[in-house]
Order: sequence, then structure tokens, then C-alpha cells
Amino acid sequence: MQDKTNLVLIDFQDTFLRCIADTIDKEEMHDILHYCTEEIKDAVKNKHNILIVEFNHYGPTHHKLMECIPENYQKAHVIIKEKQDGSEQILDCCRKHRISKNTFRVCGIYLSDCVFATVDGVLKQTAPNHPEIQILSKCSAHPRKEMRKFYNHFKNEFETLSANVCFI
Repeated sequence: MQDKTNLVLIDFQDTFLRCIADTIDKEEMHDILHYCTEEIKDAVKNKHNILIVEFNHYGPTHHKLMECIPENYQKAHVIIKEKQDGSEQILDCCRKHRISKNTFRVCGIYLSDCVFATVDGVLKQTAPNHPEIQILSKCSAHPRKEMRKFYNHFKNEFETLSANVCFI
């Protein structure tokens, strides 16, 4: 049986981590990276797909996160995007590698920017059969403020929000 869960890491590049370092304390930054490493380890243990989305020209994903993925792990895919919305590249990767689009567990630094744009794009491109999207707020900076912006957009745009998008 094909696994139907995908862990999606969005923009955990050093450039973006340095940008938020001035707005959060070191403990919060440590927690974000810790929660993300735990998600990666869990995904590897359960043989889930890991989709690592990087914004082109901003460097690789933070080494502590990449070190959690075994070198020979066949279900990890680095995806390069050119704009905030990486949905097209994610869905292309899913098609190319025959990856299920049923469930996406999404981690990202800025919920109201690239995570929002990507989730929005995935939902629009998969309509009317939206996947389940789990936003892992513990893997984000400023989750309360960001979740409010995120939710306010989706509650007006998608009637199926409560069934398809949840914050964990």
C-alpha cells in the first residue's frame, strides 16, 4: 500500500532563519528547529515522503534539518521554486515520483507568506478534490499572529476549510 502522507518543509534556508532571528529569542528558534527535526525523524521512521521546498538563490535548507534525512533515503525530494507559491513544483514532484497527494504535513517559517501561498496554490490546483493539509504551527515563527492571517484568508475563500486544512 502506498503511503499517503507527505512532510513538506518550506524555506528552512539559513537566509530566512537569519531574518527571523532578530524577531524571536534563541529558545524559540531552537524549538522551531527541534520540532522540525522531530517531524523529519518521524517521517523517515514511517517511510513518508519528505518534500523540501527551497526558494531559488537563497541557499540550501539548514544543515541540522538535512542531517536528519539518511543519505540513501529515497523518499526525500528537494524542490526549487522561483516565487512564494511552490505548489506547482510540489504537485509536479508528486506526479513525477508517483507520490500520493492525500495528506500534506506542512512546516514553514512564515505561515502568512510562502506557506500561505503554497497551501493556497495546492488547494486551487487540486479542486474539487482538496488534499488534507496539516499546518504544523510549532514549526513556525510567530504562529498566533501568522495563523490568524492565514485563517482569515481561507475562511472566506474555501467553504471546505475545516475539512481540509487544520493547524496542529
